[in-house]
Amino acid sequence: MTRTSLVAGMLVVSLGAAAAQQADITNARVETRTAGTIEQAIADVGGTTTDPVWVGWRVPMMPGLGDRCGTWSDGIATTRMAMLEEGPRERAPIAAPSAPRVAALEAGTGLSIWIRVVDGAAERLRAVSDDCPIDGGGRRLIQLDGIAPADSLRFLDTLRASSTLSPDAQRRLTSAAVGAIAQHAAGEADALLDRHLAAPATDEALRTAAATWTARARGARGLSRLAALMETSGDEALRRTVATAIAQSPQPEALSTLWRLASTDRDEHVRAAAASGYAIQAPDGAPIDQLTTRLAAESSDVVKRQIIRGIARRPADTGVPTLVNLARTSRDQVVRVEAVRALSRTNHPAAMAYLVEVLR
Repeated sequence: MTRTSLVAGMLVVSLGAAAAQQADITNARVETRTAGTIEQAIADVGGTTTDPVWVGWRVPMMPGLGDRCGTWSDGIATTRMAMLEEGPRERAPIAAPSAPRVAALEAGTGLSIWIRVVDGAAERLRAVSDDCPIDGGGRRLIQLDGIAPADSLRFLDTLRASSTLSPDAQRRLTSAAVGAIAQHAAGEADALLDRHLAAPATDEALRTAAATWTARARGARGLSRLAALMETSGDEALRRTVATAIAQSPQPEALSTLWRLASTDRDEHVRAAAASGYAIQAPDGAPIDQLTTRLAAESSDVVKRQIIRGIARRPADTGVPTLVNLARTSRDQVVRVEAVRALSRTNHPAAMAYLVEVLR
């Protein structure tokens, strides 16, 4: 390799790392600032306009989260893109201008967080991977450089309380803020999520968001934390929330945790959530006999219904024959009724044949 080509290659990689921090932004008036604090940047925006403005920054993202973007489709073509402004569109998003691209080796390893600011206050939040193209909906977008992860976490944690938003809007903002916290690579995010899991029962939306995002985004440590809560907490409402959240964990160990809860937990609602989660999340080739065995041993009608609903969401080639067999042979009326109900919701030929047979 010549010296010239080596230097050129180093330049491409260097530019690629920089490009990873600058997503393609279209249909927006974009400004870049070096911020002191996020709060100051938002306050500055509030003092200059009454129109909505999006303020955004980038932090390292928790590994293993996959593509955090979105899509837009007109029914014919689909575009990978985050649409910051809500509402229908009459035409496709404006494509980013074509230009020679470099190898962005770190693309997708950062989290871009965007706050919609109205009258100097945060109204909405969107978090996407830093390589996700963005359509700004014609708005002004301000990108902040130099925001430290600790400052980002601290600011996001303040969004749990607002005196200007409606209760529904506040719940949505809280959930989005907790989700953004969980997607930070910084270890300090775990402490914040743990604190939110310990919130009073009256703040159920916060606890639910914390449990859900701990399961989805915090890896093996997050799953371990939730499993420990199931063993130590006496708060049954929290335990039910956590059981539902564990079913959303991508960790392989989540399946064994769900099965243990479905088989042995003291609370029928926890068993129901865990059994349904196990049925839905188990790999396509997993034996379904475990579920039917659990169904036969279960005394709670609540759990039986959830197991049937979980089986109904298995791949049709295994789920439907199992439901037909349960409808034909089970001596439990609840099981038979739920199995027939589940079969009536599918167009699978075996389900249709059984229902026709029943109606004759």
